[in-house]
Amino acid sequence: MEFSEKQLSRWSRQLHSFLSKRLGCKAMATDVAHEAIVRLLSTVEEGKLPIDPRAWLFRTARNLAVDEVRKRFPSPLGLEVQVLAPLPNEGQESPWDLGKVQVSKGDLLQLLPQALARLPEHYQRLIDAHYQEGLACEVVAERERISLANAKVRLFRARRRLRKILEDEAVGRRFSGQQPKT
Repeated sequence: MEFSEKQLSRWSRQLHSFLSKRLGCKAMATDVAHEAIVRLLSTVEEGKLPIDPRAWLFRTARNLAVDEVRKRFPSPLGLEVQVLAPLPNEGQESPWDLGKVQVSKGDLLQLLPQALARLPEHYQRLIDAHYQEGLACEVVAERERISLANAKVRLFRARRRLRKILEDEAVGRRFSGQQPKT
């Protein structure tokens, strides 16, 4: 399947939106999107046209984003955690809102391993499979031998419980980046 310049432009906008939501940093999303497009064009120039260029572009961009996050974000949790604790914009770190308090990204990273350990084992498996291993909900459901709807509900509940544990831990501790909400 070949593609036109118009299609590439549309894919570029979609890719930027896709990356912005996952990275929480528009500048990084722009850089990663440009790099993915350059790689697609270089691959085509070498005469190796992917079967589905759009899918190839998004997969490459996601892999580049994961690499970038690993360089800047010292956490084994993966790309999707960026939504929870986005990278700071231009040297400014935005606190993560936990309801009762706001906690810096560094403090959040200190709390996450202990909070994850306090989750029930079945929730830990779901979060690990989805965020650490990057498995889709369909694959997680198959692995856990539950329906897709049940897997999505359990993952939602696991995230909600994790957030509550993080909030309780943050309220119980004194962090440099913690700011009480008024």
